[in-house]
Amino acid sequence: MAATLAIAWLLALGAAPDASAGRDADADAGELAEPQVVVSAHLEPAEVRLGEPFELVVELQRPTGETFELPAQIRGPDVEVLAAPQRALREQAGAIVETVRLKLAAYRLRDAWTPAIKLRSTRGTEIEVAPLPIKVVRSVDAQENQEGLAEALAPVSLERFDERPIALLAALALLGLLVWGFGVLDRRRPALPERLRPTAPERPYDLVALERLAALEQSPLIQRGELEPFVEQVIDVMRWYLGQRYALGALDMTSGELVQALGRVLDVNLDPAAIDRILVEADLVKFARAPTTARACAQLVQSIRALVLATRPLEQAEAA
Repeated sequence: MAATLAIAWLLALGAAPDASAGRDADADAGELAEPQVVVSAHLEPAEVRLGEPFELVVELQRPTGETFELPAQIRGPDVEVLAAPQRALREQAGAIVETVRLKLAAYRLRDAWTPAIKLRSTRGTEIEVAPLPIKVVRSVDAQENQEGLAEALAPVSLERFDERPIALLAALALLGLLVWGFGVLDRRRPALPERLRPTAPERPYDLVALERLAALEQSPLIQRGELEPFVEQVIDVMRWYLGQRYALGALDMTSGELVQALGRVLDVNLDPAAIDRILVEADLVKFARAPTTARACAQLVQSIRALVLATRPLEQAEAA
């Protein structure tokens, strides 16, 4: 009986599964399974203002021993790359999560896309980050501007003593005094030479400005590398147009004075903040000798042409 029990016990030990062997197999399988490469991209912020910086954020989840390289140059037809990409690493669930931030700026209101980016790993793997659509909005919402203008122009009723007759008499007296004073000064002032007398433009000023911009694009200044004179002439065209459009002495104003004067203009299509950015960049090139490129000069012409087309009078736009 004792021998039978001993034989049965030995048979049971031989048939029992080896738990440690199962654990070792699972561990080996876990070591062989590597994390998959996962790529995602989004924009910060989701809505982008025209000409203002935003970021394309690409997150790449990859195995620990694998790295990816960015292209040497990243370009796109709808955006301008403002700075070199910024990269940051963090560890998550046994894998490396790399975040790449690329600072961009968009100068088109419609159909703008981020550039496609191809990433190549040290193991020969190639991944493409597909272009993302960019929702571009203006710096000033036209609807909010119109609502604020309507509210500012709403009539206000006040109960007060009727001083209009007295004010009218005082105004007439002041007007007579001013007319007399200007008459005296005008007789004493020497006449302006014929070449200095202001004359009305013979042709619509918006068409003249567009023709001057087109002529500058064909000028040999960019081919000869004379970018500073090119920028100065393009800015003079913009100043001349703004002076004609809004009856301002734009050619004689400083950049700050011009932006302040445009801020008081009631035109929903006018964006003083965008003009301020154009003037600041141009002043850096003209006065601080900041470096610029032919591509930046071409973009400057496009921005000013868009300004003319957006702000010219409705009757002239329909005639064109």
